[in-house]
Amino acid sequence: MVGSGKRILDIGCSDGRDSARLILAGNDVFGVEISEGAAKLAKQKGVKMSVLDVEDSELPFPDKYFDAIIACEIIEHLLGHLCCIFFFSRISNNPDYFSGFICIGFIKQFNGILN
Repeated sequence: MVGSGKRILDIGCSDGRDSARLILAGNDVFGVEISEGAAKLAKQKGVKMSVLDVEDSELPFPDKYFDAIIACEIIEHLLGHLCCIFFFSRISNNPDYFSGFICIGFIKQFNGILN
């Protein structure tokens, strides 16, 4: 979906498992993670990491910096769901930011519906 040669932000990237795949595909990947331990593991996989809580901190990136933003399995843990989504859109360089360039996963929350 993303391709290669893109600048990607993985919000809540955990240990960087998915980010590492994107790096192997030829992308420049940045990660944001609340857990210092998980961030350390992601950094070992080549992810450029920031350790912070996205609800309590401003993301340290300029406007329109990323080609793609991924936030899988985190939105359901945030209190301000919609505020976070619109804040993420600030750093996306895609003017139509809901066209798939911001990928938000809710699989665990809706697992009962999908089965």
